[in-house]
Amino acid sequence: MEVLHTLVAGVPVDVGVVVILLGLTLLYNYTIGKYRIIMLLVALYLAGAVIMLAPVLKMLQTLVPIPSLWLSLGLLAVMTALTTFVLARSTFFDDVYNPHGWRIAVYSLLQVIVVVVILVTMLPLAVTGDLSPNFARVFMDPIIRSILILAPLVTMALLRG
Repeated sequence: MEVLHTLVAGVPVDVGVVVILLGLTLLYNYTIGKYRIIMLLVALYLAGAVIMLAPVLKMLQTLVPIPSLWLSLGLLAVMTALTTFVLARSTFFDDVYNPHGWRIAVYSLLQVIVVVVILVTMLPLAVTGDLSPNFARVFMDPIIRSILILAPLVTMALLRG
């Protein structure tokens, strides 16, 4: 137990959350989600775009007495679930390539990257100041963030996803 405490003691909270999120995503995608990987990645892109670009969010903030961060997170979860449900019912993804083996791990990592980029973009400036320096350097820099958000699209094109 002391070895585990020693390993975890130096890890920043934000990095720990990303590692746990990656572990849970890998577990989900290797067990029951392998046929939904591409669809979930597209749903994340669509929900993230709606959250980032929709002026409705500002209107909702005036109508609903919920802090804007929680409202954004809730709306992102609802939009992702709704988009996944709609895409699952359509025949668009019937013939889409379903990855196996190491490709599942790659797509799981890409899903986590998209989620983290969307979440970090939604965080208020006061919270982003508390991020660890390396985490902030990777996920807050506009050039690196653009590369990270485009990486899944390039990977899907290269791996025929």
